[in-house]
Amino acid sequence: MNYNEELDKEERKYLSAYRIVSPKWVDDAFSSEGARLNGGRWNSPGRAVVYLGGSRALAALEMLVHLTSPLTRAMPYRIIEVKIPRDLVANYPLSILHKDWRESPVSKLSQEIGDDWINAAGQLAIMAPSVLIPEETNILLNPHHPDFKKIQISEAKEFSFDKRL
Repeated sequence: MNYNEELDKEERKYLSAYRIVSPKWVDDAFSSEGARLNGGRWNSPGRAVVYLGGSRALAALEMLVHLTSPLTRAMPYRIIEVKIPRDLVANYPLSILHKDWRESPVSKLSQEIGDDWINAAGQLAIMAPSVLIPEETNILLNPHHPDFKKIQISEAKEFSFDKRL
């Protein structure tokens, strides 16, 4: 086996995911405090979860829906790549979700799915479909899982949205 094949094999052991945050939140990007306080699509308030996009583009799109003014879209951001061991990631398939999982306000059933996953504490992360593009996946991290220390968090890099958005 040559050097490149070894690298490819090592890369396949990890799933890459992305988080975009304001520069002031870089140090707290994985605290899960926002999701814990407010709840989200896949967690009820009081439950700690870190939401990540399954690609840079999806992370940007998921962030963009919350940036409702040209001023907020023009601000500087940071993007952080996270590598998660694949054997610690579960998949919640689109095919078994209830019919109103994409509704707004968020369905209690969707939150219960995430809460059940958190309570089971079996997997560090779960892949869940994106409301914006159901065929794409977001990754949820349980920051209290004992394997949380196994994720690899890259240095935050500058990120900005195109002015045409």
